[in-house]
This record gives sequence, structure tokens and C-alpha cells, in this order.
Amino acid sequence: MIILLIFCLQIQTIVSLHSRNSANLKCAWQTDIKKNATIVDCSNLELTEIPDDIPASTTHLDVSGNYLKTLTDKTLSSFQNLQVLDASNNLLQKLDVDAFKLTPTLQSLNLARNHLKWDDSIPLGVFKPLGKSLLHLDISQNLDDTNSTYPDGALADLSSLQVLKMDCLNGKIYCFLLLPMMCKSKSGLGLDLDLSPIFIENGLDLDLT
Repeated sequence: MIILLIFCLQIQTIVSLHSRNSANLKCAWQTDIKKNATIVDCSNLELTEIPDDIPASTTHLDVSGNYLKTLTDKTLSSFQNLQVLDASNNLLQKLDVDAFKLTPTLQSLNLARNHLKWDDSIPLGVFKPLGKSLLHLDISQNLDDTNSTYPDGALADLSSLQVLKMDCLNGKIYCFLLLPMMCKSKSGLGLDLDLSPIFIENGLDLDLT
């Protein structure tokens, strides 16, 4: 009886420690004084929302590999110095039109491998606050609707964009565009962006003249 009780207590202790360790998984962060950067890693923590104990001074935030379903104006409201956001490999289905309203310094945005549909998930004006700051945008490997059209209206606000990765509508995996110059699609795929590729990989038939 005593041996059985000790055995049960040992199992209970192991289970208790495992639960406590799992519950205590937290974001890790470091400060780079030379670059004046606060880098926060919240990747692969099974998060359904961004924790509220992350430093407001955060400049680089990695929330990839979690269970985030939407980005709203409140999601990023605490990070007005944010420069890099990696929200890839989540369950994102929607971007609120004001999602980036309070992140005017964002330079790199990775939304790859989510569940975004261009017609419904990327509203007009969502990127407008990032028009002068955003240099790199990855929205590839999202599209699963062959009847969708390119989000050219939303992307047209990004006047400083230099690199764009996105799904193609002609059955190819993604387009990789380095910008800018003016480009218009002559492939009949509905792409008419005020952007300019100088290099295209797996991309569209574009007229650069």
C-alpha cells in the first residue's frame, strides 16, 4: 500500500511539472543596443493571441507557427516602433482594415502560409498606413480560391515596396517580384499593380515597357 502510494505521488509530481512547464512557455526577447532594436520571439507557442506582456519598445516580432486567426487594430496597438513582423504559419483568415494603423514604421511583413483569401481577407486601405515604410511583403501560399482576383487595390498603397511575394492565379505557386517600376499584366490574370518588377521568378507575363 505504501509502495503504491509513493508510486502514485511520483506520477502526480511528473504530470504536475509537465503541466507547469507547458503553461510557462513564454516569448523570449533580447535587446540590441547598437542597433536600437528589441527582438521578441513568440514563435511556435500555440498562441491564439499576442501576449500583453511584450515590451512596447519591440522592433522585431516573430509570432509565426501559432494559431492566430485575425489581425486587428488592437492586436498591434502596443508596438508603434515595430519594424519587422513575422506572422507566417498561422490560421489568419482576415486582416482588419485598421490592423496596421498604429505601426507606421513597419518595414517587413510576412503573412505567408495562412488562410487569407484576397477578395475577402485583404481589404482596401489595410496597407495605407504602411505606404511609405513597408519594403518587403510576403503573402504567398495563402490563396485557395481559384475564382479570386489580385488585391491590386490594397497593394497600390505601398509606394515604397521593394519585394513582393504572392500567389499566382495561373496555377503556379507564387510570384516573386522585386520592385519598383510600372507593370501591367498582359496575361489576362487581372493584375494591374502600380508596382514594378525588375526580377520575376515563377511569375507572370508582365509588360515592363
